[in-house]
Amino acid sequence: MFENLTLQQFCALDYHRNMVVTAGPGAGKTRILSHRFCFMLLTDGSVSLPQILTLTFTDKAAEEMKSRIYSMLSELEEELKTHSDNILRERISRAREKFHKNRISTIHSFCARLLREHPVEAGIDPGFTVIQGARQRNVMEKAIEEGISSIWQDCKDSLLPLLQAFGNRRNTMRAIQNLIEHPLTFERVCKTRERLINTPGWEKQVFAEYCNHIADQYLIPYINGLRHKDKKTDAHEELLSLLEEWHANTGQDPDCKGVPGLFRKLRDMVHNRQAYSPSLSVDSGLRRISYVNLTTEFYPDIFINDQPDLIFEKQLGLFLSAARVCLNRYQQAKQDINAHDFSDLEALSN
Repeated sequence: MFENLTLQQFCALDYHRNMVVTAGPGAGKTRILSHRFCFMLLTDGSVSLPQILTLTFTDKAAEEMKSRIYSMLSELEEELKTHSDNILRERISRAREKFHKNRISTIHSFCARLLREHPVEAGIDPGFTVIQGARQRNVMEKAIEEGISSIWQDCKDSLLPLLQAFGNRRNTMRAIQNLIEHPLTFERVCKTRERLINTPGWEKQVFAEYCNHIADQYLIPYINGLRHKDKKTDAHEELLSLLEEWHANTGQDPDCKGVPGLFRKLRDMVHNRQAYSPSLSVDSGLRRISYVNLTTEFYPDIFINDQPDLIFEKQLGLFLSAARVCLNRYQQAKQDINAHDFSDLEALSN
């Protein structure tokens, strides 16, 4: 089983030290991890199958891992039938027979099981359900809608600047959703804001880094993707022409690369976009980028009419307060149906 491994792959079986294995798709990372799992059972008599925790990101990967390891254990059991070491043969046979006790799962499945096994320590009802996908989005969107409505009824003056900054109610709600999807990130943002604003000269540097991040990580890959699209429509040509013009003139604004002005034009295109027209998306690695999604994820153009310090000290404060109200509504909505999302599972298991 192990004779066909390369030297580097064999080194990856060493479970006495922490290790990161990096390789491209289809290079055999899952296979090596499966070998590592079996290698532990073969070489360490003190390790039993339920003691090996194996975590994946997706259910599909977890099922593939289970299938691979079970097949390997069956193969090992067959090979060891004529082996003189009865203890080793029994160890592998026992692992295969009790394979249903394996701890191979996604991170969130592991967290959910851990919380159900220790509900008192976590302070939760063990009968909770895990919400994800469309149901989770529906609960969150309803909570945000209710939160925005309550703010409007109680103090609309605190909401108007946000609606003006983000362009409309829908964009404001989308920005809040992006923030509160991960409560731990939200808390870090709140702490960072206080520390940042007390640092002299922070606004120019932060805004320049923000614009450069958008340009390098999103706009440049987006342009490259659009250039290589085979089917080109009038909308495609118009968008590509706009982006090419921006790219050619980035040197005129070395700090912000003209990103705020470009986003104002992109937002106008989204506003004038006909219903059901293509979003002109391109794939860049694991991300799918489109001009529509860019305008709902980033808002550098709101700095055109206002100074960064005013926005961050006043409007960001209002935004975080509104997000806090919506987050509390969302947490209450989940509590009402005794449910937790993936972020809850991570936080409660920490």
